[in-house]
Amino acid sequence: MKKLLTSPASVVTTLVASALFFAGCGDSSATPDAASPKGGSSSGGSGGSSAEGALSIKYMAEGYTTIFTKNADGSKKRIDTIDSEGEHNVQICDRNGGPTKDGIVYLYEDGEWTELLRSEGDSVNMQAIRTEQQVNNFYSDPVRDLTTYYASEKVGYKKQASQTILGKKCDVYTGVYPDDVSLPRYGALNFKNSEEEIAVWNGLTMRLKYTRTNSDGSKKESIVCEAQAVAFSVPDAIFTKTLDTSWIK
Repeated sequence: MKKLLTSPASVVTTLVASALFFAGCGDSSATPDAASPKGGSSSGGSGGSSAEGALSIKYMAEGYTTIFTKNADGSKKRIDTIDSEGEHNVQICDRNGGPTKDGIVYLYEDGEWTELLRSEGDSVNMQAIRTEQQVNNFYSDPVRDLTTYYASEKVGYKKQASQTILGKKCDVYTGVYPDDVSLPRYGALNFKNSEEEIAVWNGLTMRLKYTRTNSDGSKKESIVCEAQAVAFSVPDAIFTKTLDTSWIK
C-alpha cells in the first residue's frame, strides 16, 4: 500500500527544501500556517481547534486517499492513508507528547497500533524520528505551495487563467521542468519531458498534474493529486489512537 505521495528517496531533498522554501506566491500569497477559511468555505467537525493555522486537507491520488492534518502551532501532525480496498494506515506525531513531554509517535499498520517514544533517557528512537520526518516532509511536499520557485524567471513556469477547485479560485501555473535547474520535489512532478500544471490556493497545493506526449504523438494526462476537501477546524482528539476521520468530509 502506498503511504505517501512522495517517495522515501525524496526525504533528504525535501528536508532541504522545507528549510529553504516556505512562501506561497501569485495572488494567493499566504502560507499554510496562515491559511484560514476567509474568503472560502471549509468543512470540519464540531468541537475542533479552530485557531489560526490549524489545517486538514484530503487528497485523492491513483486510487488512494491521503489526509494531512496539523494543529494550530504545528506541534501535532497526522497522516491518514486509505487505499481503494479500505486498508487504513495512520502516522501521528505529537512533538510535546508522551510521559516526559519529549514527543510520541503513534502508528497504525496491519490493524494494530504502535506507540513510539521519541526518546527515552539518552536514547533516541530512530523509527520515531523517521516517521516524524516523513510527516513533516509531506507538509513540505506536496501540501505547501512551492510555485515561488517554479514560476521564477529562471525556471519559467507561466501563470494561466485561474481555475476553481472545491469552490476556491486557484492560481494555475504550467511549464516543463528545465534541464539546467534544480528544484525542490513537488509530488510526482519534475519530469523533463512532460507539461506540468500546478494549482494553488491560499498557500496550499490543490492539484498537481502532468501531460506526457507518447511516441505516437498522443497525449496522456495524469493527476498526481487533487484536493477533495479542506478544513480549518481540527479536533484535538484526533491526535491520539483513533481511525475516525469525520472531521473532514
